Amino acid sequence: ARHYIDKAIAINADDVTALCIAGWVYANETQSKYIKKAPSFFANALKHSPNPNFENPQSHQSQASNDKQLPLLAIYGLTKCYQDKGKLNKAIDCMTQLIVHNAWFIDGLSIKCELQ
Repeated sequence: ARHYIDKAIAINADDVTALCIAGWVYANETQSKYIKKAPSFFANALKHSPNPNFENPQSHQSQASNDKQLPLLAIYGLTKCYQDKGKLNKAIDCMTQLIVHNAWFIDGLSIKCELQ
């Protein structure tokens, strides 16, 4: 999987979906040299996300149109990286941001409870 996602990123290094997938592939590797690269993929996905709502194309109409939603795969990936490193305060902060900016993501509350 890593081989193919590396090729996709070589073709388009700003593709948010590819960056998120690369982050998750690298985060689940067994060698630390790959695991260490995962947070940078998630951070780049957040930086290059032109449409902050790309994870939820059927966004709820109840949310105000001027609210900026955070990309689910990227911010949750960062949360997982912080959790794996034992930086629970940072993981909780990421999950809090995700919950606040994505009211539709109810599961975030239970994930945040597990982190606390």
